[in-house]
Amino acid sequence: MHVRTRDSAADGPLQTLHPLLRLLLLRRLEATGGWRHAHEALRLDAAERGLPEIEAYHRLALEDLHAAARFLNDRFGGADTVRWCRLLVRLRRAPVRARIHAHAPQADSPQQRYEGLLGFLSTDEVESRERTVTRLLVASWMAPEPAESPETDHVGDPYRNPLEDLYGQLYGEINARFMTLAYGPFGGGTPALLDQARQYEEKPGE
Repeated sequence: MHVRTRDSAADGPLQTLHPLLRLLLLRRLEATGGWRHAHEALRLDAAERGLPEIEAYHRLALEDLHAAARFLNDRFGGADTVRWCRLLVRLRRAPVRARIHAHAPQADSPQQRYEGLLGFLSTDEVESRERTVTRLLVASWMAPEPAESPETDHVGDPYRNPLEDLYGQLYGEINARFMTLAYGPFGGGTPALLDQARQYEEKPGE
């Protein structure tokens, strides 16, 4: 799954796991009850080593959505929006626990599960841009990855699910949040954000 562009900063690590192997290992971790312990240990290690991006990645895997989104929001703005989009791509690949995507009654739709995870936004005082970034991060974390786009993600999408996925229903939400960031009062390099938004114009399988 290593991408070969001859750009060491863009090709991704050689040890990137095949998506099927990654899925099996994550299911094993979930089944043994070691999910929280493993990600908490990795989060603490990243914090001690001064690696905030990796720490935020494990916070998202631990469903500490507020902290992960605040980290991403704090890095929004400035001239290098392409770099911010790449950071979002790295974070959205944090593992999602099987219980979030487990089969549930028909009334419990992907949109309802998504809104349920964001319940804290209705009780906490969160400013407008952070609210948008939070919704964008959580929706793109839960949804299948979009088609590869070298223009916006030079590492490629090694964990993309090209098959139909019910959580593709969140593509409209993701597109809308990118558009809000692109055209809202937040500033921050519209072209890169619009490029990302275009990845989510069609649901998987369309």
